[in-house]
Amino acid sequence: MRPIRKVGTHEGWKDHILTYVQCFTSNSERESTTQLHLLKRAKRSNGTRVGDVIPVTQLRAPVNVVPRFGASTDPRLTQYNSMEHASEFWLNKYWDKNIFFPLSMWHAIF
Repeated sequence: MRPIRKVGTHEGWKDHILTYVQCFTSNSERESTTQLHLLKRAKRSNGTRVGDVIPVTQLRAPVNVVPRFGASTDPRLTQYNSMEHASEFWLNKYWDKNIFFPLSMWHAIF
């Protein structure tokens, strides 16, 4: 991939490692037992996913998301494609101790 810069601007992408990220939306909805936050894929009005290519230096912390399975699971899902086909995810605050406290306090803020 080679980003194209605007005419007359400095080539700011040179020597940067880039990554593709997808956007999710969240509200105050949490699972009652585990208190995990529900995330939904952000989508444009035409149904396509919202994502962007950004420098790795803009990433703050890794997070663990788990597909939200309902009472019945889509039979097409496998361990290899469930992250691609699922549209709702649980944000796993128990995965990393450095995000546990901020996410546990999130309900007090919102």
